[in-house]
Amino acid sequence: MFSINQKRNEVLTRLGVADILDITNEFELVYRITDQLYCFDESATPESYLAILSAETTGITPNDELIELGITICAYSPVDMKIIRIVNAQRFFEEPSKTIHPEATKRHGHTAESLEGMRFPDEAIQALFTHSNCNFIIAHNAKFVRKYIEKRFTFLHDLSLKWTSLCHDVDWNNNGCYSTSLNDLAKHFGFSFEQRNTIASNAAVAIILSEAPDSFKKIITALSKLTYRIYAFHAPFEVKDQLSLRGFEWDPLAGVWHKDLSDEDKEDELEFIYSLYFGADETVSIRVIDAENRYQ
Repeated sequence: MFSINQKRNEVLTRLGVADILDITNEFELVYRITDQLYCFDESATPESYLAILSAETTGITPNDELIELGITICAYSPVDMKIIRIVNAQRFFEEPSKTIHPEATKRHGHTAESLEGMRFPDEAIQALFTHSNCNFIIAHNAKFVRKYIEKRFTFLHDLSLKWTSLCHDVDWNNNGCYSTSLNDLAKHFGFSFEQRNTIASNAAVAIILSEAPDSFKKIITALSKLTYRIYAFHAPFEVKDQLSLRGFEWDPLAGVWHKDLSDEDKEDELEFIYSLYFGADETVSIRVIDAENRYQ
């Protein structure tokens, strides 16, 4: 079974260091993971399956395109609330019809030349989800990648899979993590990974969920969590600062401010909006958000 502490101790033994405390005052020991099929807990039962997804795009606008997709199928125990092992991991590429933004190339390394002639194998990708009876999806930042993945692979709409997000569905502050970037989370748990490799990124997600106490339980809890999205339609320009300070986000495509809230908090927020501008009581809308439509 794989664990970061076990691997770190193996390295220390090879170095002839008896105790990690002997070196941590002078050195930082970071274990470098690969994209191998890790096993975390052979004793956990029964087995169900989930997919961890990572993606790269031509840029960050809604019109940009998916150019790389990493799919990692994991066995997990819904009873023990644990990821058991990685059972399959594959990486796919596609030449875009749009120009790749230079800043995006700096991040992932892809160019028009490196992707020339490549196409996503749609049937093989769909089979990864259907043959494994995948129950739900985890992405590091589902809020960013979901729209690109579902735009390219429309069969995911038909499967009605639930989505969860490593950086949004776990309270990392309670785990002593004050940055939710995947690289920083990995460092917090004592390892690093190849950031230009989507299945290495997926392995990092799986390892973090196996190392961080109760983190996978939080992911499972998010599958049944309901929140309420308040849309402040026709909010006048003059109140934008108040809405922003209150935690509302601006959707430039829909042209509306919105905020997600728990059932306990939504009534107080409605009272705030109703008092903020004239006519709000007639134009505010509420949408129930669950794991199927969250992060769309």
